[in-house]
Amino acid sequence: MFSPVPGRYTYRLPAHLDGRAQVGSRVLVRFGNRAINGVVVRVGVTPPEGVTPVELSELLEPAPSLSGELVELCLWIADYYEAPPGEVLRGALPAGTQTGVRSVYALTAAGRAAAEGQGAAIPAKQRAKAWS
Repeated sequence: MFSPVPGRYTYRLPAHLDGRAQVGSRVLVRFGNRAINGVVVRVGVTPPEGVTPVELSELLEPAPSLSGELVELCLWIADYYEAPPGEVLRGALPAGTQTGVRSVYALTAAGRAAAEGQGAAIPAKQRAKAWS
């Protein structure tokens, strides 16, 4: 998910990603209280005065998804058309690269047995009475 906010944000590369995250790389970053997808548009930039950057959370792919030239074109388009850079970059990414997070729950065999009353703390006679 890219955030449709104006401007760009400064993040710090953790030591284990130094040299691996390049312009055009898709990354996972903290944005407020959630994690969103982003694209690296600059590396080796000094953060603005008074800004303490947060570390990138994760590099999503081993190779950049966009070339440096395409990133520059996207940034120019965003500036020229006064569009959020994240939206323009999302439009340039290959299809199927949008990742999302969802929780999946599955009932285990032990959980299924407990739901059927096996191993329950309430005896079957009382359980039957309580549910009738």
